[in-house]
Amino acid sequence: MVRSKTENRTRLRLLEAAEPLFASLGYDGVSLRTVAANAGAQLGAIPYHYGTKLALYRAIWEHWMPAISADVLLRDLAVHPAMSLEEQIRRLVTAFLNGPRILLKSERGSYFAAILVREANDPGRSDRTLLEEFIFPNGNLIRNELVRAMPGLSADRFDAGFKMTIGAIQIAFENDKPRSDDHVEALFAALTEFIVSGWLGLLRKKAA
Repeated sequence: MVRSKTENRTRLRLLEAAEPLFASLGYDGVSLRTVAANAGAQLGAIPYHYGTKLALYRAIWEHWMPAISADVLLRDLAVHPAMSLEEQIRRLVTAFLNGPRILLKSERGSYFAAILVREANDPGRSDRTLLEEFIFPNGNLIRNELVRAMPGLSADRFDAGFKMTIGAIQIAFENDKPRSDDHVEALFAALTEFIVSGWLGLLRKKAA
């Protein structure tokens, strides 16, 4: 379907108006009437451009996921067997953290970070399966690369390390207010060092 420039602008306005609402109110708390009003559009613009509230909500995810795709992040930080194990782990951790880092460096990205947190804690999310479709496969790609980098680490130790990594990302997402780039970089530098040190500690215990 070919859309006019005016139609594309309206679609974007609706998307941008919906992001902070879903971020602050959650999926169930948002009405299409409020989205349309905040976008300065007629209520009928949403069904015309998106169809349903779920389709609008999903469009937000589809908009942001390419920016935090694990495929892209891993390609940008390629890991080679010739690298030291510490460097391999550091690159994989950096790739994992670059998704939330990218989000938290912009106001709109911070809204999507808040949407992710709300969706993960929403008892009604099973009806939407967005985490299963978009986020879990992303995390599994990084997890598989970490397994390949540390083949001798026991399953129990690996699970402990991966939970630590996920916990660090949750810390980042809980700090989802817009902030300066320097603040974001300092936060993720500290998280990277914490996670890398944790993995290396698990490996040292294995070797002891």
